Amino acid sequence: MCRLKCRSRQTSSSKWSWTAARRSATRQPSHLQDRNSMRRMLTVLAVGFLPIVSCTEDIDFSSEFEDKVTVNLILENKETQELTLCHNTEPGYFRYEEITDADVRLFDGEMEVGRFTHERRITWKLDYRPRAGHRYRLSVKVPGFEDISAETTMPNNVQIKRVRNRLTTTDNHKYFSQTEPAPPFWVFTMTRNEFDVILTRDTVRIESGDLLDDHIGTNHFAVDNFNMGDELMFSEFGMPGESFGHLGYLRIQETDHSVDYPVTFFIEARMRNAIVVFRAASNEYDKYMKSSIIKANAYMAEDDPTAYFEENVVYSNIKGGLGIFAACSDTLIARSFIIDDSR
Repeated sequence: MCRLKCRSRQTSSSKWSWTAARRSATRQPSHLQDRNSMRRMLTVLAVGFLPIVSCTEDIDFSSEFEDKVTVNLILENKETQELTLCHNTEPGYFRYEEITDADVRLFDGEMEVGRFTHERRITWKLDYRPRAGHRYRLSVKVPGFEDISAETTMPNNVQIKRVRNRLTTTDNHKYFSQTEPAPPFWVFTMTRNEFDVILTRDTVRIESGDLLDDHIGTNHFAVDNFNMGDELMFSEFGMPGESFGHLGYLRIQETDHSVDYPVTFFIEARMRNAIVVFRAASNEYDKYMKSSIIKANAYMAEDDPTAYFEENVVYSNIKGGLGIFAACSDTLIARSFIIDDSR
């Protein structure tokens, strides 16, 4: 699920992002245009990356352009890992030169677990399933460039269960239970066409046609409100919910043994026919997600986005280049009018 188009933006020391400048110059006055653009940006995050801000660095336009290697890899709980590798590009250009001559290896501690092979264009692959709790190191060597390295830890899945309460469950308001403490994790919903009804709770996967719901709310005691709006869920339909809407994602902060488990909470979103994703995140992935959403919000703001640039830098842990190396693992829970109404 975590795919990336290699993107790298150069920015000036005067806190001006070329991407922001271009968007500001061409922005249409309609708030619907901004909302649709934000939805596209958030949907990309749901599958791992936000392309336009994945490899951002501060650089003075007066200096000569510096060619750097951009590498992006999100380890997932699946059999094949996919990495993207390319050169960055000068401001104003959208073509990213692929790198085919490279030594790309993954290590579990000090043990090499495999070498990535070039598949096509900027895509490299490795047949390997990461192990939860293990510390991984990425090594990338490209002739003529500085060696690249980065580290991350594969997270354990969040322990979440479906709770069905026929008295309080509706298409937009459903309950869940967190059964044990967890590091920070992310929650979002992928809605499915109602003509393709989810009939089973056993084998669930996200399909290509599923869409990220652009607002989600909760009463979870540890929710991070950094992306919370000022309106209750579904206020626009005249039937306000019980929680304030968060843009695209819920970030649940780290929980510990100071509370009694299981913890029951509700989520408000369009869940008549949807998959709710509980994404366990490495520390690197957590920082990347939060900084990307903050950056996206800044870019889409009605006022001058340059005012936010310095404080909203997208997190990167790549040494010797640009990009991100992180890990995530999803727990998928299907909710539909068929599943929740069945006895």
